[in-house]
Amino acid sequence: MKKFFSLFLSFMSFQLQLMEITPQNLFDIFNSRSFISADFNQSTIQDEKERKIQGSILASRAGKFKVIYLEPISEIISSDGRNLFRLDYELNQLDVFSVEDYFANVESPISFFTKSSRELRKIYAVHHCDQTNEISICVITPKEDDTFLKKLFISLDINTIYSISYKDTFDQEVKISFTNLSWQNLSDEKFTFDMPPKIDIVYH
Repeated sequence: MKKFFSLFLSFMSFQLQLMEITPQNLFDIFNSRSFISADFNQSTIQDEKERKIQGSILASRAGKFKVIYLEPISEIISSDGRNLFRLDYELNQLDVFSVEDYFANVESPISFFTKSSRELRKIYAVHHCDQTNEISICVITPKEDDTFLKKLFISLDINTIYSISYKDTFDQEVKISFTNLSWQNLSDEKFTFDMPPKIDIVYH
């Protein structure tokens, strides 16, 4: 029985690797992954000036996520699916928002890792996915006109996501490149963080 199950999993993995990424199945591929963890390098270009940020990300399809910014700022943005917490170590301040209010009319690339395929299809339109050397680049736009994100480019294959780039309403060009990406399950404890002593808590 164990041998059969192992062969079945190998067959399913082989079938997944052969799958072509298309506008029709892109969000289903995202949805098949319940968790993600990765390191990232983020580059933001505005008015011919470039800013770079390093960090790490954890996310689950249940709506939880934690983004840790390491360089040059020290900040954590985390969500339990209902509330969003922004911890600024320099200010020694924790801001608390409702997720619904924080992301009202402001979609974020984090949604690709926290929302279902049905929800993603309501928000975004996938125009085309071009493949080069087994890597697909998919072009995506929000369906609503009045949104923060204007156009997104996702570089990926079946096994990993290489980068997410986007242009926003502030004429910023942002590229987030991922390394050490994993789809392994994450416990709830991974999404928590230690509170500094005597921190100011601000509710919005």
